[in-house]
Amino acid sequence: GIARLVDTSRSQTGLLIGTVNYMSPEQVRGERVDARSDVFSLGVMFYELVCWQRPFLGSNFTAVMLAIISQEPKPLHELAPDCPKDLSDIVHKLLRKDVNERYQSLEEFLIDVDPVWKRLQRESVSELVAQGEKLFKAKDYAKARDLLRQAVLIDTSHTHAKTLLEKVSNELRRSMVLPEIEGHLTKAQALMKEGRFEEATHEAEAALKLDSMYAPAQELLKKVQEEAGRQKTLKELLRTTRQRLAEGSLTEAEGSLNKVLEIETGKEAQELKRQLEEEKVRRETRKRLLDSMQQARNLWTQQKYDDCIAILTRLQKEFPNEAEVVKLLETVREDQAEQQKHQTLAQAKSMLAEQRFADALGLLDRKSVV
Repeated sequence: GIARLVDTSRSQTGLLIGTVNYMSPEQVRGERVDARSDVFSLGVMFYELVCWQRPFLGSNFTAVMLAIISQEPKPLHELAPDCPKDLSDIVHKLLRKDVNERYQSLEEFLIDVDPVWKRLQRESVSELVAQGEKLFKAKDYAKARDLLRQAVLIDTSHTHAKTLLEKVSNELRRSMVLPEIEGHLTKAQALMKEGRFEEATHEAEAALKLDSMYAPAQELLKKVQEEAGRQKTLKELLRTTRQRLAEGSLTEAEGSLNKVLEIETGKEAQELKRQLEEEKVRRETRKRLLDSMQQARNLWTQQKYDDCIAILTRLQKEFPNEAEVVKLLETVREDQAEQQKHQTLAQAKSMLAEQRFADALGLLDRKSVV
């Protein structure tokens, strides 16, 4: 409202104070002005801010004032193609030459411009967010952050813009510490291969301290912990298998060994499997020996010496170092010989009773009894 023509009582009349380009028509005509003149001046500034050109132009003050009184400014949407038609109409209503056709107060202007401003704000934020998302996907995090910051400054309540800005910021921080993170992960992987799970866990956790959301570090820590648990279980199962095998509890040993083989089939597991199988074969062989010996003893008791000797002879071939087999075989053969001797003597006595002396002597001679 300082751009005005004033009359003074001094010799200089019609003194110009302010900038003529922002005067209202009524000011130029020297009429009485009120707040609606300021509405016009606001329209001039608004017009200039939108299209970078003043609405009323001239080579001198007189030409500018004449333009303000008589010329209509070019439509804003022609000078600034991005300017919406409804905003252009609002600005031109601010610039109406007839004071009664102009906005009568700034409150009236705000009522019209507020929904336009909010719509443009939404559109601007949406465009900034869309560009930010595109740059984020292209991993151009620095530019994406700048655009998203603009969006959040425009609309502090835009949840998606805030969330995306946080993600972008995290990626930027991650890119700064990524070499250090990768160094920890490389060490963790090497330590895990060596079976040094506690140290590997510390390295993975160190990586996560730098970036708690870094998926490769999370996955590696989980893998290290799982492998550590697996190795602990494996070690315990191997110890149990060895212990049960030493105790002779083959069923329990085989059960724990099967669990070991479900986890891995390493050298130690294969050695225990071999030992278990050998012990099972040894026990089966021993059982077969004992069963056959018991069968032989039963036949011996029944004085079925031929059948008994046949079993013991077979066992002697199969178990040549089994002293019990040799001893029993000798005993059975002795008992068989004694039985045969008694039978021969009884037969010879019968012949003597019948006075078959020659037959008796022949029988005794053949059987080598005498």
